[in-house]
Amino acid sequence: MAACGPAAVSGDARGTRAASFSLADLRDQSRTVELGQFAGRPLVVNFWSTTCVPCRKEMPALAAVAARHRDVAFVGIDHEDTRPAALRFLAATGVRYPVGFDPEGRTAEAYRLRGLPTTVFVRADGTVFLRHTGPLSKAQLLATVSDLAKVNNR
Repeated sequence: MAACGPAAVSGDARGTRAASFSLADLRDQSRTVELGQFAGRPLVVNFWSTTCVPCRKEMPALAAVAARHRDVAFVGIDHEDTRPAALRFLAATGVRYPVGFDPEGRTAEAYRLRGLPTTVFVRADGTVFLRHTGPLSKAQLLATVSDLAKVNNR
């Protein structure tokens, strides 16, 4: 997978079924974070790593939008990190939504990621609404999450 880099939108996954995943919960290893637990709700899946500078810049915006849009679920996928580094990062960014721990990067492979950060917007029916590779601003996140919520209310 490419390293962190400039933003590039990728719509090639639109309409495909979101890849299933089941990962250890980053904060509580006795629990899991699974795609299925969000069934029936629109979902934002954000892939990130502590070594990715654009991920670090984007994460506070994700936390703020998740807190504002309770009608849309958010989940993070920590990609190829150590648990201690990832936990420190979450504490610093204020993220409260569930985060799966994927130290081997298998979920990124299932989603055919090309770089980090990557955010996948999933409809309530489990199909991909949009995939974006590169950092998103708070305004971009708000607009896309609003669009995702509208699509699910039709």
